[in-house]
Amino acid sequence: MLSPNPPRSVREGATNRIPSSRRSAKLQRLPLTSSPESEEDTIDYILRNQLLITQTEDEEQMPHNGLRRASDDSITSQYDDNESILDFDVEEWLNRDKLGLIEDTVGDKTYIDECNKTGVIPASFFVRQLKDEKCTLRYYGLGPLGAKAISVPLKSNIRINRLDLEGNWLGSRGCKFLANMFMENVYITVLYLAENKICSPGAIIMSEMLKENDTLTLVDLSGNDIDDKGAAAICNMLLSNRTLKTLYLRYNLFEEPSATCFKEMLLHNECLEELDLSWNRFRARGAVLLAEGVQGNIGLRSLNVSMNGICREGAEAMGQALKMNRSLSYLDVSHNRIPQRGALHIAEGLAVNDTLRTLKISHNPLWKNGPVDLLKALIQNESSALIEIDMENISITSEFEELVEKSESVRVKNVMFKHGGVVRDGKCLESSDVDPLAAFKRDPMTKLKKYVSEAGYRIIDLFKDMDKDGNMSITRDEFLRKIKTAGVELTEEQSDILINRLDQDGDGTIDWREMLEGETEYRRMKRDAKKEHEKFMEDGNRE
Repeated sequence: MLSPNPPRSVREGATNRIPSSRRSAKLQRLPLTSSPESEEDTIDYILRNQLLITQTEDEEQMPHNGLRRASDDSITSQYDDNESILDFDVEEWLNRDKLGLIEDTVGDKTYIDECNKTGVIPASFFVRQLKDEKCTLRYYGLGPLGAKAISVPLKSNIRINRLDLEGNWLGSRGCKFLANMFMENVYITVLYLAENKICSPGAIIMSEMLKENDTLTLVDLSGNDIDDKGAAAICNMLLSNRTLKTLYLRYNLFEEPSATCFKEMLLHNECLEELDLSWNRFRARGAVLLAEGVQGNIGLRSLNVSMNGICREGAEAMGQALKMNRSLSYLDVSHNRIPQRGALHIAEGLAVNDTLRTLKISHNPLWKNGPVDLLKALIQNESSALIEIDMENISITSEFEELVEKSESVRVKNVMFKHGGVVRDGKCLESSDVDPLAAFKRDPMTKLKKYVSEAGYRIIDLFKDMDKDGNMSITRDEFLRKIKTAGVELTEEQSDILINRLDQDGDGTIDWREMLEGETEYRRMKRDAKKEHEKFMEDGNRE
């Protein structure tokens, strides 16, 4: 900062000294006058307006009311080679803050400077992660301006390859700043933008960016209230994008028009490998369209359409798709009101499919014959690649057990069957065995919630009790040990289900955000289970 008044020595009439070659010049700032008109006047400008050069006591004195006009040669001759005024970096001296930003290779100074401009409170946690490969800012309340602030240093950051901004209410405005950043950043490959209320305008902005970006391989846009317009933009992007491998779009507002877009995309995109469309609103007709896209797709490896109400018609279409598709290895159709007849159609697809390895069909009213139909198809298909059939909360009969035991195929005996227990002694399955609400009551999260409620706790209170070191995360083993010590009655299988549901990123730990999200998902499941129960009762428990 420039001094508003001349130095004290000048005010009191002290004489000026020409610097000796034996020591460095002492520099002080004086008030500015007019700037130099040409480069030749630069040194004169510095001497008159910026620098007071002191003499040694044994050299010629000059009056204090002005600096001696010196030629370029006289100035340089009075300095050592390393102390020449021409070698002195005046730019750096006068603009050291600005130059500091230019030399900011990490990005922390740039970030703080942008926060000052936008009025955003800097997040020290973000600054500490600028040197890491993974940057996580979940539920930090960044907002649009916070997104703008972090985007500036991320444009040139070469270290971070995984960016997690879940739950920050960025909105479509925040998406604009991120999209501009991704047009320059070529190092980030994984982006989590779930629960940010970007809606369709934000999805359109990100889709336009992804048309040009050839670095991102995984994008999560779950829980953003994206409707059919956003789905159209996303699918249009996927027709040209050849690098995106994984796309999460669960908990959005996709309906039948969206299914039409996804069908066309699946028929032409050969690069997308994992697509999560769970917890949307496709219903039966939308599921038929999706299945038609899957039938002609040759690249997709994993598809999740759970909680979409696909019913019998959708299950029939999926069964037909399994007959033709030769790339899908994972299919989740859980929580979809699929009756026994729907399971039979899926079984027909399994009888000829040779790529599917995991089928999740849990929480569906398959009755006693649905699981048997699936098993018979597996026994019939000698080329089947299935290693797991998940029928959680669906009871099986002794006939199912006998078929497994009598099967001579080692492959069939090695398949993992998850189910809700065995009904023996010829007892018929009661409505409670297939009633979605009754199945929900047996859910491990329901048992955990019941324990917490009886103890007068909340889920987050339980988490805080478990988190003794206060680092906001607990390991899987520690969590299991704590709930067993607390007396929560869970089988080993139920414990695994609960852990896998809470540990969403699969890193072996459960953080506070995952615990809160698990509770939020539980409430959603509860609402849907009640709706499914009402539908079940209306159907009169018919097959």
